[in-house]
Amino acid sequence: LLRPALLAGRCGVDAIADELAVHPRTLSRRLAAAGVTFEALRDEVRLAVACELLELTNLPVGAIGDALSYASHSVFVHAFKRWTGVP
Repeated sequence: LLRPALLAGRCGVDAIADELAVHPRTLSRRLAAAGVTFEALRDEVRLAVACELLELTNLPVGAIGDALSYASHSVFVHAFKRWTGVP
């Protein structure tokens, strides 16, 4: 669910919980029981999509950040560097 929601700009825990027909707290508790957080899953999907878009398209980095629902180009660049060590 995260991948299409991310590209549609609806990648928050509330939107995903709504898609699953559960309360956001319920979703968070279930994820915690599995040893993961919503934010970690979202970042994992964002990294995968970012790598695909960087490799397979000619989109500028700013457009990729926009597509992944980042507030700004610099926030995306900072996150990508944190994930990969590559600016």
